[in-house]
Amino acid sequence: MQGRPTERMRMTQGATGTVDILFGTNTIQVIKKAACPILAVPSDFTYKTPKRILFPTDYGIVYQNEKLRGLLEIAKQHRSQIDLLYVSGGNELTAGQLAHKGNLEKILKGIPCQFHIDPDTDIPDAIIDFTFDNNIDLLVMLRLKRSLLGRIFSKSLLKELGFDLMIPLLVLPYDTKN
Repeated sequence: MQGRPTERMRMTQGATGTVDILFGTNTIQVIKKAACPILAVPSDFTYKTPKRILFPTDYGIVYQNEKLRGLLEIAKQHRSQIDLLYVSGGNELTAGQLAHKGNLEKILKGIPCQFHIDPDTDIPDAIIDFTFDNNIDLLVMLRLKRSLLGRIFSKSLLKELGFDLMIPLLVLPYDTKN
């Protein structure tokens, strides 16, 4: 079982010699702009087969099989369980969110999945807590314009929250226009 870090803030040194939080400046820029999936791996990480994958979602988009291909391939290849986490802030799912969740359930058919609702209002803290409490091996997030991921990767928010990720992060670009 992974232990919680003793310090919530993890410092790394980028190529410029300045100290950044979590990922270096170059990694953040690649994550924000790449048109292909990006796998960011902590420098001190030792590989292990991803048996549990965390996929946080707000069920705010229509999911498409092709755009989730990276997640689906990893889960099938390693016989991983996908844990879907909705941080509700105490709110019930809307009719639209329920429809998107149903669509996602169809796409994930045949893959072991568990759907979780966390009543927390602080999304990054809920993700961190779930990761540590449930032995998550891989975090997968979609990169949408003005999305949760974009907010998490802003340096000021990282400093404020002390977001500490000790597992690989797979970022899937997801253009809702296509």
